[in-house]
Amino acid sequence: MLLIPVAVSIIQNSYSGFRFYEVIELISNGSFKSLSDTNTLNTRFEIYSCVLEVFKNSPIFGHGIGDVQDLLFSCTRNLLGAFKYNSHNQYLEFLLSSGIIGLLSFLTFLVFLGRGLFKKQSVLGVIVFIFFILSFFTENLFARTRGVFIFSYIIYLFYFFYETEHISNDYY
Repeated sequence: MLLIPVAVSIIQNSYSGFRFYEVIELISNGSFKSLSDTNTLNTRFEIYSCVLEVFKNSPIFGHGIGDVQDLLFSCTRNLLGAFKYNSHNQYLEFLLSSGIIGLLSFLTFLVFLGRGLFKKQSVLGVIVFIFFILSFFTENLFARTRGVFIFSYIIYLFYFFYETEHISNDYY
């Protein structure tokens, strides 16, 4: 029932509707090649290809936080023009900036955080946490101060302050 209003709002929003249409075209045609050269899916595909190229040069420790954007731009400039795209994937961003060691550290942090929320039986906290984990596949949330603040504040609230109420056997 909730999916109907969400679907309608996505289709009515011109930008989201356009992106939604691209995904439908990709699924129906089965290829990126049938879409226009400037669609968002092809752009992400090119960005991810550049990420892998840049990653190959320093896989263990990465390139450092300050150098990633310039290295990525030097690759994407030839493919996508003058726009400075980031990696559009938080996991790939950690892989580029901190290498395999940084990505594994981030994933370990997420595992411990998720286990803690699960042990606290914070259903809403786990749902929000899963939302963030999935969002990291399509956006660099930590590239902006606002993203760091939102993630930290919301997860902190659920991890340290949100208490579930347990029904004791005294009521029966």
